[in-house]
Amino acid sequence: MKILGRDPATILGLVSAIIQMLVAFGLDWTDKQTAAVNAGAAAILGIVTACMVARDQILPAVVGFIQAAITIGLAFGLGWTADQVTMVMAVVAAGAALFGVRPNVTALVAPDYSRVPRALPYRRAA
Repeated sequence: MKILGRDPATILGLVSAIIQMLVAFGLDWTDKQTAAVNAGAAAILGIVTACMVARDQILPAVVGFIQAAITIGLAFGLGWTADQVTMVMAVVAAGAALFGVRPNVTALVAPDYSRVPRALPYRRAA
C-alpha cells in the first residue's frame, strides 16, 4: 500500500494550506515560523520521496532535513549563533560522508595497486 503514491508535491501543498489556515484562524505564529514549518514539511516529504524513488540518494535528503530542523528550531527560539549552526552542519555533513558515503564507494586503486574498473551508475537496457 502506497501512502504517498506519486503525489508528494500535492500532499506538501495540502500541508502548507492547512498550516496557513491554522494561522489565519488564530495560531499565533510569525511569518518566519510558518515558513520554517513549511520548509520542515518539505524536507520530510523530500526524505520520503527519496526513499521511495532513489534510495541511494537519501544522504542529501537527510542532511537537508537536519538543516530544515535547525531552521525550525531557530524560528521558534533556539538561541544558536551562526557559528554554532555552521559547526553542527559541518559535523552532520562529515558524519554523512563517513557513515553513508564511505562504506558505499570503491577506490579506483586496489590494495595491490591495480586499477579497479568503474561500475556504470545506471543499468543498461536489455
